[in-house]
Amino acid sequence: MGRLLSRLFLVAVLLASCARASDDDYSDGWPDSVPDGTWDAADVLDVAQEEPEEPPSDFLDAPDAPDALDAAGDASDPAEDSSDPGPDPDADPDPDPDPPPDTIDGPCSGTSHAGCCWYLGGGSYPSCTTVCSSHGGYNACTRSFAGSDGTSSNCDAVLTALSIPSPGTTSTLIASGSGVGCFYMDVAGSRYWVRDSPTTEGATYMLARRACACNN
Repeated sequence: MGRLLSRLFLVAVLLASCARASDDDYSDGWPDSVPDGTWDAADVLDVAQEEPEEPPSDFLDAPDAPDALDAAGDASDPAEDSSDPGPDPDADPDPDPDPPPDTIDGPCSGTSHAGCCWYLGGGSYPSCTTVCSSHGGYNACTRSFAGSDGTSSNCDAVLTALSIPSPGTTSTLIASGSGVGCFYMDVAGSRYWVRDSPTTEGATYMLARRACACNN
């Protein structure tokens, strides 16, 4: 539209210029061109009547400015579905794994006593983890009956069932710092029960042959 208006304005200027020309200058009739000789009147009219040029097709197909901005914004935003919300801070922590059973359901290849299956550690003084590795795993009866949650008399009864030769009562140890629970010491020829340290599956003590409850 702006180009068409410019052309019409040019035509108007040329016509006004022609109207102001004196009769002496054009006594022989209308000249073939305007005074500077660069334009022909018919050419001026033809230019004015030309159809305006169509804009390029890719210009017409271009999205409106707001739509283009929206598209750019969408491209820069991360996809909501791909975000990792991470752990829920309000969720309860995972519960502790189930504790080992304190009784056995199957057959016992060792010494049965008080519903549990007992073994005596060997001369290398292993932990109950090692003792029970070939007997179905550790059983919590080690602690609950003959260990720190039990009594010295229970420890003595288990050691007797395991054919420990030393008679008499089991000595109670305190401040030992070891969770071996109920054990027999060959060198001293005595039975011992650790009262103040919680009995654990993997504890060991020098020269201590532990009484371990296993699952079969």
